Amino acid sequence: MSKNKRRGGASAGKPQGVGTPGRRQGEASRGQNGGGRARAERTSAPQAGSKRSAALAGLPVEKNGEYTAEIIGIGHDGEGVGRVEGFTLFVPGALPGERVRLKVLKLKKQYGYAKLLEVLESSPDRVGAPCPIYDKCGGCQLQHLDYAAQLKVKRQFVVDNLERIGKLKVAKEAGAETGNVVGDAAALRAGMIGSSTTPISKSFKPTDEEIIVPENKVINDEALGSKEGPDDTISGSGLQPLMDTEFVDVSDLLEDAGDRSLAGGLHEQGQTVGRDDITITTRDDTIGDNTPGGNTAPRTGAATGTSFINDVSEDIGESILAAGVKSTSLRGGEPADPLKHGTAHASETDGIVVYPTIGMSDPWRYRNKAQVPFGEEQGGLVGGFYAQGSHRIIDMEACLIQHANNDEVIAKVKEIGRGLGIRAYREETHEGLLRHVVVKVGFRTGEIMVVLVTNGKEIPHAQEWIEQIRTAIPGVASICQNVNTGRTNVIFGATTRVLWGQEVIYDYIGDVKFAISARSFFQVNPIQTEALYSKALEYAGLTGGETVVDAYCGIGTISLFLAKHAKKVYGVEIVPEAIEDAKRNAELNGIRNAEFAVGGAEDVLPEWQRAGVRPDVIVVDPPRKGCDERLLETILQLRPERVVYVSCNASTLARDLRVLEDGGYRTVCVQPVDMFPHTVHVECTVLLKWKWASD
Repeated sequence: MSKNKRRGGASAGKPQGVGTPGRRQGEASRGQNGGGRARAERTSAPQAGSKRSAALAGLPVEKNGEYTAEIIGIGHDGEGVGRVEGFTLFVPGALPGERVRLKVLKLKKQYGYAKLLEVLESSPDRVGAPCPIYDKCGGCQLQHLDYAAQLKVKRQFVVDNLERIGKLKVAKEAGAETGNVVGDAAALRAGMIGSSTTPISKSFKPTDEEIIVPENKVINDEALGSKEGPDDTISGSGLQPLMDTEFVDVSDLLEDAGDRSLAGGLHEQGQTVGRDDITITTRDDTIGDNTPGGNTAPRTGAATGTSFINDVSEDIGESILAAGVKSTSLRGGEPADPLKHGTAHASETDGIVVYPTIGMSDPWRYRNKAQVPFGEEQGGLVGGFYAQGSHRIIDMEACLIQHANNDEVIAKVKEIGRGLGIRAYREETHEGLLRHVVVKVGFRTGEIMVVLVTNGKEIPHAQEWIEQIRTAIPGVASICQNVNTGRTNVIFGATTRVLWGQEVIYDYIGDVKFAISARSFFQVNPIQTEALYSKALEYAGLTGGETVVDAYCGIGTISLFLAKHAKKVYGVEIVPEAIEDAKRNAELNGIRNAEFAVGGAEDVLPEWQRAGVRPDVIVVDPPRKGCDERLLETILQLRPERVVYVSCNASTLARDLRVLEDGGYRTVCVQPVDMFPHTVHVECTVLLKWKWASD
């Protein structure tokens, strides 16, 4: 990760005891998905304004003013969206259909942020958040929204990005009104999913700033080289790993540093907590890596390159360029030549089918990895998550989206460390030992790995600590130490050694077995990963005779998932360690028709082409910044019959689809998958076909 990344400002804070139980004041970032205009009443006079307030004179709202308004949409960061006389306000904690009392905290030229003071009329989709620290933790943004409604919202997020950023035509409706669910089919038939009574943003036609600002977290190439770095997870600051990345807010580029967004952080960790109407039980089986205590960032396996940021204008409407909307050319210059590439504009099709989001029958305890920063409080170790917008660690006993074993390990490590007098790392002075504890659990195997990230090689009472961990946690199969002596937010350092037990633990995706090391990337929700990859397999249309190229292959998860159904699979990844893991995993599964190479896909694919490789299918699973521009050019040159795009960022997905469509491909369908329930994150599997390919 970049050492000098810019982040959103401090969070707006959260209302205490206001309105319906379980409501939280989430991150104050921008985005939308709902619609129409909101009625608003002034309920109090504002305080005297500053020079900046004077500069914003003429707006229908004023800073510190209190208003009553109706919420007409939900933003891409989970906040409610309302309009006061046409002016957009983002209200964390509010839901569409609600009438609320709010206080304006911050104003920009075309939008503002408000604090939720009271819910006057509650949405039927509002539920009580079962997590006791939901109002404090930034890891989940949607626990206060009924799960069926969450699935609808996430589908709409995808649709909005395809239409607004990609300028792609989307079929009006696709599939049933309810979302699909992985797991208990009986629960689906019984109506557990799809019971939402409030249409989410049916009539809302968002303005440009509402759709683009949240996704205008321009990705820093170095920082966001991947989805969830094996060894470049970030710690600290308000961004706590849900998006598995670091962001640079476009508003920071448009305005002076002193006028930053109030956006807070994102999430990680665990123990079982219940509520009156739900019993939460642990399962055999997790958000991008962002949960209280687990700050993650990019998977270093992504190829570096352009983020397609062509321009940034002070006009928010123009900042849509950051999402790649205005330029559909391959190089940001002249548009793609229709005679050279052919055209496949969305308007020439019946529209892209966007299916209902595939959800989980039990959307709790799904994370197989916890990454927990440690600190000290009153002389004792604490471990949990960062308070939004700060580096202050809030001690955590439980996280309902973490596997219960992760919670148990963190609690025991804290207890043992306190007893042995272990000191936590202090970033201000660069003193102390324990920086993070990373826990990985195999959902199917039950194996547990504990990684102690330390500020130095020597661990006081090391053997005693190891023995106590083994005694307290019988499932532990591996205890490792990672040494990170850098003044950095990156979690892992360069050196890892095994203190006791195995070098790796094992788990499965489908029937493919994977070895997971301390720093290797592995999807954090294995149940939904299988759903995501199963769709990729379906869309690839393999019959056993095809040649497949897997760009951004990582440790070979998709490559090996497809290999048993293809003639040959070629995987490419820029991180050498990941390729070694991929080769090991192929051998582990007896797969001999998979070949892996180190390098950027945009460089390696032409080499394979010169060697006679002619892919029938290309699969891309890029980091949040999307595909490298040169890779898209290479795909258009190779012209495989099918492209399967696995995406973790709907905005860059839309941008890349636009380029591929202009180059001769037709986007057939999109399947959203809820990899990270109760967060705003959504992943997709997409099928594209060469326009003139025979079906």
